[in-house]
Formats: sequence, C-alpha cells, structure tokens
Amino acid sequence: MTDKELEDYIRRRTGTIHHMVGTARMSSWDSKEGVLNPDLTVKGVHGLRVIDASIFVRIPRARS
Repeated sequence: MTDKELEDYIRRRTGTIHHMVGTARMSSWDSKEGVLNPDLTVKGVHGLRVIDASIFVRIPRARS
C-alpha cells in the first residue's frame, strides 16, 4: 500500500462523534495531580507536549 492509498483509507474510515475536551488535567509544577504541567508538557515524560483540545477547560463554540 502506498502512502497515498494509506492516507485515503484513513480519511475514508475515520471520524468523530464527540468533541473530546477537558480530558487532560493541568496542575501546578509540584502537584502530584493532573497529567500536565503549566507549559503543557506531560508529567513524568520527557519531550511530550499536549497540543490538542484535551486541555481545553471549556468547549469552544461558534456562532453563526
């Protein structure tokens, strides 16, 4: 399978039902709670940063 075929396959067969937000809790640098530091790095993991909607506290919305 080529990269293009793989990309086409993934695009045709993936989707979302829910808008997952607020699933990655942030806490202070010295706290044992939460999974993220204030700079969005994952606690206990070197070089991994969360950059998606899982950190959002509130669900964003659009108005028409």
